[in-house]
Amino acid sequence: PVTVSFADAAAQTYKPEGYALGNQFSAAICNAGDVKYYYNGTEYADLDALKAVTVTEAGTYTVRAVYEDATQYGMAQASFTINKADQAALTVNSGTMQFGQTLTLSTTGGSGTGEVTYTVTDGTGKATAAGSVLTPTQVGDVTVTATKAGDNNYNAVTSAAQTITITKANALTLADKNINCKIGTTTSAYVYVNDVMPADAGALTYTAGTAA
Repeated sequence: PVTVSFADAAAQTYKPEGYALGNQFSAAICNAGDVKYYYNGTEYADLDALKAVTVTEAGTYTVRAVYEDATQYGMAQASFTINKADQAALTVNSGTMQFGQTLTLSTTGGSGTGEVTYTVTDGTGKATAAGSVLTPTQVGDVTVTATKAGDNNYNAVTSAAQTITITKANALTLADKNINCKIGTTTSAYVYVNDVMPADAGALTYTAGTAA
């Protein structure tokens, strides 16, 4: 009977330029004569011919070695696996923001097409993240980490924590406002910003004076 021996190729790690498939295997051994190779439905006369095939995605690729004549047939198959690669290091870009404003987070590094998501950890400050937008809720420091998801060719990666400082908002400058009040009566004074009374305006003091 015909026997064909064809060993699996050593696994490799993904690289963008890919691998020549014919370079990965050692020639099949057949007791009846030379074999032909088949990959993805196409026949190749030998491994040199199979070198023209470049595989460029992580995954497992199967090649068949076949001997066939008028009366005999033998076949063996072997596989070549490309494992996912680790991404380049991912860094959350630093930033400082004022309370009352938002900060659009961004990253440097990473690899592939995976989505970036952010996680906020409160410290002396507090903030929330919606997508890539950081919104402060308390002055102080928070830390942000980013995770870039894996894809077909890369594993997921998570950044080191980046400290973001939330500073106090600039003080409001309030215009003078005349308030009429009769002697012996009282009246209330209110501060409005853009026609809205602030919910957290801080302590306000008022000074009464006489009209010029």
